[in-house]
Amino acid sequence: MKHRFSTFEELVGFYESDLQLPLLKELALCRAAVKLPLDNRRKAEILLMGGHQWHLNIRKRAKTKDHIIGQLEETKLWERKYSNFEEVYEAVAAAIGATRYVGDLTLYDVAKRIGFCCGHEPEQVYLHGGARVGARNLLGVTRLYGKKKSVGQFGKFFPTLSALHIENILCIAKELFAKGRICEDKELDSDICCFKCYFEIPEELWYIVQAKTVAEIQMILQSQTK
Repeated sequence: MKHRFSTFEELVGFYESDLQLPLLKELALCRAAVKLPLDNRRKAEILLMGGHQWHLNIRKRAKTKDHIIGQLEETKLWERKYSNFEEVYEAVAAAIGATRYVGDLTLYDVAKRIGFCCGHEPEQVYLHGGARVGARNLLGVTRLYGKKKSVGQFGKFFPTLSALHIENILCIAKELFAKGRICEDKELDSDICCFKCYFEIPEELWYIVQAKTVAEIQMILQSQTK
């Protein structure tokens, strides 16, 4: 379905009511998985393949995928104690950062999932791939230096969103932004935001995949913290 927006308030409202659902499913799925009596290799697979990492399913990259899963299985990063998200990111980078086909997006995604399982979300907006493109378009610059920016740099556009969600909306809506405004003549295809994961989901986790609304998944997330 195609959507147009004339203000940032409209875009953020739609994000909060609809577009954030795939991200919340991804995080809920990973947090539930590490609590199940699954073997560590299965948990590592879910933490790696729970979202954007489709490229690792290409046949010629099978050894790379197996190597990364093996590293995560061995280090069991989801069982460690961390003080903040930056520590999680550094631990993930140390474990898999030197692996071929692993870029900033994969490092962030795995750290995001493990951090969420451990109670830590990004405090700054990490910029890579589509999020970097969205930030450049929004700020009206051809170059952005550094891998992350403060939430305050995007505060006037997304005052109610955390760093985690600012990164997500910058990626999802990157083509809508131009020099601090919304391009009213451009459309957002919300179908591209549907939930995807690249592994066989355990039967015990299907209730998360089947959640149809943000309200449903938020109730699941709340139940996970009890």
